[in-house]
Amino acid sequence: MDTKNLLTIGGMAKLSGASIHSLRYYERKNLLKPAYIDPSSGYRYYSAEQSYLVNIIKLCVEFDIPLKELTKFIDQDSLIDISALLAHGKDNAQKKLNTLEYGLRVIDALEKKIALTEKYRQHEIYERVLPEIKFYSAPYENSFDSISTGDWIEIYSNIEYNEDDYEYEEMPEFGLMSKHTMSGICRYAVLEIPKHKSVDLSDDNILTIPGGTSFCMQSDESQIENAPEIFKDYIKGAESFWVIESALVSSKNKVNKLITEMRVKVCT
Repeated sequence: MDTKNLLTIGGMAKLSGASIHSLRYYERKNLLKPAYIDPSSGYRYYSAEQSYLVNIIKLCVEFDIPLKELTKFIDQDSLIDISALLAHGKDNAQKKLNTLEYGLRVIDALEKKIALTEKYRQHEIYERVLPEIKFYSAPYENSFDSISTGDWIEIYSNIEYNEDDYEYEEMPEFGLMSKHTMSGICRYAVLEIPKHKSVDLSDDNILTIPGGTSFCMQSDESQIENAPEIFKDYIKGAESFWVIESALVSSKNKVNKLITEMRVKVCT
């Protein structure tokens, strides 16, 4: 066969921008067969038009489309459904973009949390004005002083929520909560409900903490059971109050342990 109008594998690599290794890989995957293979030397030759297919394959790589899926868009007559391929690629690209944008929002949320943590790190007790926050909750019958990892797993498994609601939610708050009244103490594990989520407020598992001033303290250890004593000057005369304890993020953290913030909100 006259090969003067064909490209060697090196020529195709130069024209298409794909490496020789990639071109051989595409051949093994039955995506790009050489126009001609010299039976005596095994040299591969390609037509210039095949660079078009190479560019499509490279586009699939950019769109995170597995190459094995590309064969779904090529029929038995070697016709490529470009429109379907582009639609599939666009969908993959949008999902990738959503993931990257979500990642940037998480980074931004973490930076804000770190700044807030560091702002109050040296304060013993400080005030914060917070918006209303709603939580999914699961009750816990015992003192938090005795809570174990197994207890954590069990009570959080009892929190009913939809995982899809958190797909693009940045850093929802979770932790322990107790409500102190004249009748006694109710304890819960809690998970913040995304602000965009509509919930049935008559559900006993939905807890709402009103907005307003909370009295706060950071600690390296859980102190939630000691809250009435620690905040006694701030809750004096109150008939009821909430205590929330959740993890914080600081500029430097121990690998296996985060500091916590305990917040007391007096019920009015």
